[in-house]
Amino acid sequence: VLCSSAAYEYNHFHGSDKSHEMLDCDKAFAGKGRPSYGGTAHTGLVHPYSPCLLKGGAPREHRSMRELAAEILRKDKERVQRILSSLATSSSTSARTNASYESSEYIAKVGIGTPASYFLLLMDTGTSLTWTQCFPCENATACFPQPTPLFDPSTSSSYSAIPCGSQEFCADCSPDSFCMFSETYGDGSTAVGDYANETLTIGDAAIQNFMIGCAHAGHGIFDNVDGIIGLGWDIEGMPSQSAAFFQGAFAYCLPAILFGIDDNSNATADFFYTPMIKNINHPSYYDVWLRGIRVDGAPLPLASISPTRPTLTDIGGTIIDSGTALTHLPEVDYNTLRDAFVTASSNITSASPPPDSGYDTCFQVNDDSVIPFVEIQFEGFSFTLTHDNTLKYFDQVVCLAFVAEPTGNLTIIGNFQLNGYLFMFDTIGERLGIHSSGKLC
Repeated sequence: VLCSSAAYEYNHFHGSDKSHEMLDCDKAFAGKGRPSYGGTAHTGLVHPYSPCLLKGGAPREHRSMRELAAEILRKDKERVQRILSSLATSSSTSARTNASYESSEYIAKVGIGTPASYFLLLMDTGTSLTWTQCFPCENATACFPQPTPLFDPSTSSSYSAIPCGSQEFCADCSPDSFCMFSETYGDGSTAVGDYANETLTIGDAAIQNFMIGCAHAGHGIFDNVDGIIGLGWDIEGMPSQSAAFFQGAFAYCLPAILFGIDDNSNATADFFYTPMIKNINHPSYYDVWLRGIRVDGAPLPLASISPTRPTLTDIGGTIIDSGTALTHLPEVDYNTLRDAFVTASSNITSASPPPDSGYDTCFQVNDDSVIPFVEIQFEGFSFTLTHDNTLKYFDQVVCLAFVAEPTGNLTIIGNFQLNGYLFMFDTIGERLGIHSSGKLC
């Protein structure tokens, strides 16, 4: 079973234990049976609320659909606030501050070392360093609990800690004279340890001399994961480090991710592209120019839309973020979208949102209801969301699956809206592509 969306996950968490027996979690993580779309390596992704990760009595396993929706939306808002906060402050220290890790990133099974040991790592386009916890911990309480035994560098023939002074970015040294990293997340979670070169295995591809973080101390609420795989757009990110293998490109069609471009295929010709903008204020993130949003073909007068392509230094704009679940719009633009969406609908009945769900625009529908389509327009292409990418379905009502952001002028496109579409991130060509066939997964 490949759990392809948060909506799907919600409906499958609170069944009996027998439902877990039906899952083929190894198949889900391997991405078996998924088309490669021209990629040279691919692997499956699992949502953090998947039954594959909730087996064994995790606290949220038996929560209701409404409770899970509320939890995800709460974490979503926290992550966005931390992104906005990080953009407003200077990160001049060696301990970088990233957005909250725990929202809606998908999880991949990634091999580290020779022979490879496999770990559950969050896929995050909002951070760059790939890291996991390593043996030994600094002390008995230094490491957070994780589902997989700690990586032991002594068992890997390809592990090589990076000495101090060998890299320009090495600002701190360990007592053993190795280059140290320190990652700090907006929720207070931390990871501290040594930089090292190691072999990273994704699908069938083994990338040698890949720089990772080997954490000997970690603090926070890292739930059911062993670390992070950083897909951010700077020097430590996987696209940059693996450019020789994967041409600086990766793509995801949730719930699968693929890396590289097959030189023998015409895969890239099947995409529409928009330029990606590498903003110096947040170099890990993937910025694009949002040209507009239409509801049933009618353009909306959005206050935050720039009439010209954003520059490398602009504050605001639009980010594509794998770790944000829903699309967040500045509040005034959200209100415009909400009002236009409701006006264009017919034969619907306004309804109160499920208690504590966090949603604010909900209604009941029937066989005669007419629901409009939302089209997101970028420079170079646009794509029309299906109703499954626009509405969150509860037992009795449906709710508009966008979020108003009361502070800031930033739009963040979340993975709920991207779900099922094949998006390619070409960091060398500095472009974002969407497959011309529309919804594929």
